[in-house]
Amino acid sequence: MKQKLDGIFKQNEFKRFRDDIKKSIKKDTNEVFKTHGNAIKKDIQAYAKTKFKVKKQVFLKSFSYKIFDKKDTLPSMLIGSKIDFISAFEFGEVINAKRKFMLIPSGKKRIGVKTLKTLLSKLQSENRLKIIKKDSKILFFEVVNSTTKRGKNKERLKLIATAVKKVVIKKRLDLVSNITSKIKNLNDDLIKRFSKY
Repeated sequence: MKQKLDGIFKQNEFKRFRDDIKKSIKKDTNEVFKTHGNAIKKDIQAYAKTKFKVKKQVFLKSFSYKIFDKKDTLPSMLIGSKIDFISAFEFGEVINAKRKFMLIPSGKKRIGVKTLKTLLSKLQSENRLKIIKKDSKILFFEVVNSTTKRGKNKERLKLIATAVKKVVIKKRLDLVSNITSKIKNLNDDLIKRFSKY
């Protein structure tokens, strides 16, 4: 049963008033999120730079914020990285091999697993691959031949890959602690804005 409001507001006036309030609150919330979100984004990007050796700026740019603003709900904000595996560095994680071992390339130059397997096959066919088992790891070395000043052949081993059963990723990021003060400022700003309603 619907009951008409005949006091301060009529029913249609009350609905208009309520909708106007909701629009104002959504607008204020979005403004606060954008203002503080940009400050938080700069902070977490600077923080991530101190924790990782950054070669590409696109990695730092992945740390940002996103505002979700659906029609019938108040806006919400998500802070973090667009890269899924970053959570492993935030909380720590143990990654087990899907099969017996997982193959990890060595050296500063990053190469894909398929390229690495092709390289290992090529070195094996050329008899320039040496495999050494050490504890629970398997080490793959490239045999590099060189000649000394006296004309003697010299063999040098260059580590190119390691096969392991699991990888333990240590916690390196603490985004929550890093932005706690910024979130408090955001909440204070929201409370200040909402106090006028």
